[in-house]
Formats: sequence, structure tokens, C-alpha cells
Amino acid sequence: MTLLLQASFGDTDQLCEAVQQWNLEFRPLSLIRPQGEIGRVKQLFVEEMELSYARFSVVFDQFGAPPPDRVTFVVLEERLQRLWWRGHDVRNSEVMVFPKGSELRSLSGPDFEIFTLSLKEQQIETACERLGLSPLPPHRRRETFAMPLPALAKVRRSLRAAAGSRITSESISLPEVRDLLIRAWLGPGSKSRRRPSLRSRDRAMRQFMEALEHPDWIDLRVPELCELGAISERTLQYAFKERFGLTPAAFLKARRLMMARQRLQQVLPSEGRVGEIAADCGFGHQAQFAVDYRRSFGEAPLTTLKRLQS
Repeated sequence: MTLLLQASFGDTDQLCEAVQQWNLEFRPLSLIRPQGEIGRVKQLFVEEMELSYARFSVVFDQFGAPPPDRVTFVVLEERLQRLWWRGHDVRNSEVMVFPKGSELRSLSGPDFEIFTLSLKEQQIETACERLGLSPLPPHRRRETFAMPLPALAKVRRSLRAAAGSRITSESISLPEVRDLLIRAWLGPGSKSRRRPSLRSRDRAMRQFMEALEHPDWIDLRVPELCELGAISERTLQYAFKERFGLTPAAFLKARRLMMARQRLQQVLPSEGRVGEIAADCGFGHQAQFAVDYRRSFGEAPLTTLKRLQS
């Protein structure tokens, strides 16, 4: 049986609802143009395997979980050079693996483009038996691994065929892709590629993202977070512009604005006021908050709050 979902989206709520089997939340951190396309998603279900393709054109803070009863492989397209994912700074020469029941936590730029393949545990065990491999227990499996470049190129070519306009179960060889991934992941001599030493900008990005796990991050500003992470503010500035095309301060403001929007969408007008919510999300000047909010979401914060009355 083959089932196809293929759509483009201009609204993050539509995007989250459309991706079947995934529990997702996208928080945009860059401006979304009215009526503009923010993402494209395709899904194919065949032979009990779930294949997805996703491409986004805005900066997203991503939360959620992959299909809960499956192991999910993630292959980055070539144009996506780096991805901050589950505490890993992943390069496009590596494949990522969501263990069963794990969570998604990622920060992606406007170059985000990936393929995912979700498999049941039984499918992995059967493939290991056919390939002569010993399946590792889940706690010993790696979350990232490097593939031989010819094999990775072959996987990408097959998955690109799935993302083409004429997508059918016959247009790609998913079993072959599955076996290539499992062999590189669990095969003899498979080891994580020795990671190159991080540039100062990459170290700054990693330490800054770790500092954002501080419970009071909403009340902290860039200099304080840099102090927490023991990093140079100037180096962090260059790192953010290089990776996401925005400054660390703009990133933090967008993150707080999105949190405020979610609060405004969730509380009843009788239970919360715009000023209180703005203050809780780190905005001390209500008038400036209203200006920034309208610029980001195309409406006043009070409009968002009152929509629940209708």
C-alpha cells in the first residue's frame, strides 16, 4: 500500500498538523512574509516504511518527536551544510538517528532540507539477519554516524527521486536505501568519523546553545549568556550571521516573541492581559513589544488574544 501526502505551507500550524505520525512544533525565528511559502513536506508510506521530505525557507526552532514506535534515520541534503540537532553539531556527511521514543530539538536555518526514513524495530532486526549483522541493543546505538561517500550519494539520489514530481513506490528502492543505512550504522568497522576540531565560531555557537538551557534564559541578554558560556560576544555575532543570517539579539527577541504569541493563543482574555504576558516573556516596554509583534506576525497582540472569543 502506498499513501502520499504532498503540500506546501504558508502557516506553521498547518505545517505541524499535516505531518502525519510526527508530533511537531515549529517556532519561526525569522520574518514570515504574508502569503509566502514557509515549507514543503512530502510523505510516502510503503512496505511499512515511512519516508518524508521537508524543506523550510525560514529560521525555525523545532520541538517535538518522531514516530514513537520507530527508529528514524535523517539524511541531510547537500545544500544543508550544518544542523544543530539534539546537542550535536551535525555535518551533511553524517546521518542522524532518532532512537525510539526520543525527542526532536533542533535549530534550523533557511537552507533546511532533509529526508527521513522511519523503520520498525522488527524491520531492522530482519535486515540485520539478511545482511549478516549483529543488531546492537538500543542503548549502544549511535545517534550520528558517517557513511562512505559513494553510499551516501546513492542514498541521496534514491531519496531525491522520492521528492520528485512523479513519486510512486516503484520510482525508488526503499529496501536498498534501508539496507545501505543499516549497514553503515551497525556494520563491522562502522565508527563515528573523527570530528575536525571546531572553529572558534562553531564552539561559540555550541556554548551559546547550551547556555540557553539555563532556566532563566528569558530574563538574560546576549552579554549575560556569553558570560555563562564563556564565549566572545563578537565571535558569537559572526557565528550567528554566518549560520542563520541574523544576530544573536534578533534570535533571542524572535524566540521570546514566539513564546508570547503561544501564550496569547492559549489563554482566555479574562485570564491574561497583553502587558502581563509581554513582561513574562522578557519584554519590559509594552509599546515596543506591540510594534515588534505586529512586524513579526502581521497583527496586534490584542488581536491574537481576542481571537479566542470568536
